[in-house]
Formats: sequence, structure tokens, C-alpha cells
Amino acid sequence: MADSTQNLSQYNVSTHDSYEEFTLDTEMKVIFSFLGLAACLIALANSLVFVLAWHMKYLRTKTNFFLLSLAASDLLAGVLVIPLVISCNIVILNESLCIAMDICQRGLAISTILHLSSAVMERYLKISSPFKYDSIVTKPRIAAVLISVWITAMSVSLAQLLLISSPDIMRAYLIYNTTVLSLFVFVPFIVTIGAFNRIFVIMKQSKKSRQNLTTRRNSNKVPQKRKQRRNVKRSLIVYFVMLVCFACAWFPYFFLTLLIDLENSLMTRIPQWISVMFLFLKVSSALFNPLLFTFFKADFQRALRQMASRNWSARRDGTKEITRKTGSHRSANRSTYHTHLKENQFEMC
Repeated sequence: MADSTQNLSQYNVSTHDSYEEFTLDTEMKVIFSFLGLAACLIALANSLVFVLAWHMKYLRTKTNFFLLSLAASDLLAGVLVIPLVISCNIVILNESLCIAMDICQRGLAISTILHLSSAVMERYLKISSPFKYDSIVTKPRIAAVLISVWITAMSVSLAQLLLISSPDIMRAYLIYNTTVLSLFVFVPFIVTIGAFNRIFVIMKQSKKSRQNLTTRRNSNKVPQKRKQRRNVKRSLIVYFVMLVCFACAWFPYFFLTLLIDLENSLMTRIPQWISVMFLFLKVSSALFNPLLFTFFKADFQRALRQMASRNWSARRDGTKEITRKTGSHRSANRSTYHTHLKENQFEMC
């Protein structure tokens, strides 16, 4: 892996023997420009999540705590990982930057899948054990889970620093990457898919019972219950799409890492457009996540509409206030003019 990061730097840019001769070709300038734009969009999208949660207290629910922590992880991808990726490919012969880049992006990838798995498991407990949910899922336990997610992701990623001094570094990295891919990517992913499957089975089984009980319930409560069920289904769909985005964004990276560990010379034979495509796939995950649950999750949609309408109302009220003050100022000037005119007339008489 240490050799692969160095090869990546040599492959993506036009390197020379000295810093004075170092120049970027036009293609790499375009790629880095789009990466910079992606970093700005990621920072804005995830910052919007925190702004909404700060102003709208009803967003601070047990479920959304996982999404807020995920937004923090995605925000780091925009403000930390992408600058490190650019620096690794620009600064010549600085292997420490490339190692830092690999540690950060691996840690945030593990953090993303663990956050998604935890959020889906929370939904599973809510649907499968609704009466025990409040006693099982408490805010202190959620905080403990989120802290464990961050500690696990960073610890597993930092563990690769111990492999640098290994006598057979390629074999050590192969074992490390295989273990990480199996335990911290595949296992959470499979468990999450199983939880999704179980959730939809429970919802399908309970649909018939709800239909049978509909006639016995108060007709005024039926539309409200239907709306709640639609919101639950929509949130589950959002989680599922986020999980698919994670698989499309990060699985190629992990598989490519394993292939490079198996055959180090593979890096120089990979077409540049494939490397660029995998790079932007990794970046896309941090951008799609906040967009998905901000614009498609019901409570975030409501918060976004309220904030937009509030800003528009404040701007409209401000415009009316300026207009009113301007009108009163004109009236005052007009009355002062008439007063002076009368005084002048009186003096002329």
C-alpha cells in the first residue's frame, strides 16, 4: 500500500526531478478543479444539515442523531480527504501525505457503512419492537454507539501505520485489507441488507392486520396513521438508496486496493479514466447522502421549507419596513415643506 500510494502520485501527475520543473498538465488541472468544486458542494450540503438541525428542534430525534453524525463524517470527506487527495498528487515524493490520505478516506468509508448500519438497526428495532423501543433505544445508548463507531473507524484505519515496519509489507497489507474489507465493510453491509429484508417482511405482514382493523378505528385517525406509514417507508427507501450509493462508491476502491496488493504492478496498467472514475465515485457518496435525506426525508423536507419560507417572510417584512420608513420620511419632508411655505407667506404679508 505504501508503494501503491506513491505510484498513484506518480501516475496522476507529470512529475519531474525537481520542484522547479514540476507542472500540471491541462487534464489534471481540470480534474483537480472539479475535485475542488466537489469539496465545496460537500461542505455546503452537509453544513446545511447542521443548520437545519440547529434551527429546527424537532429534527433532533433519535433517528436523526445517526444522520447528523454521518453528516459530520461526510463533511470531513469534503474539507479533509479531498484536499489530501489533491496534495498527494501534487506534492512530489511526499509519501506521508499519501499515507494520511489513505488513512482518512479508509476511516471515513468505514465510518459511513457503520453509521448506515446503526441507523437501519435503529429503524428495525422501532418497527419490530415498538413497545420496547423507548426502553431499548435511549439517547445515552445512541451516544455510546456513535462514539464506538468513530473510535472503531479511526482505530482500524490507523492500524495500518503498524504495518509500515513489517518485513513483508505487501503480505501484511494484503492481510490487513482483506480483514478490513471482510469485517468492517462486507459484514455490516450484509447485516444491513438482512435488516432491510426483515423490515419489509414485517411491514408486509402487518399490512393485512391494519386493513382489518381500519373499520374499527376512528376514521379521523386513519389518514394520520397512513401519513406516518408513508413517512416510514420513505425514510427506509432513503436509507436503502444511501446503502446502494455506498456500495457503488466504495466497493470498487476496496477491490482495487486488494488487486494492487496482490500485484503491485497493476497500478501502472490501470487506465487513467478508471482511476478518475473511482475517485469521483468515492467523492459522490459524501455529496449524495445529505442531499438524499435533506430533500427526500419528510422531516428534513419540512424543515427546509420552513427555513426557506421564514427567510422569505423576513426578507419581505424587511422590504415592507423599509418602504414604510421611506414613505413616512417622505411625508415628514412634505409636511416640513408646507410648514416652511406657510411661514414664508406669513412673512411676505
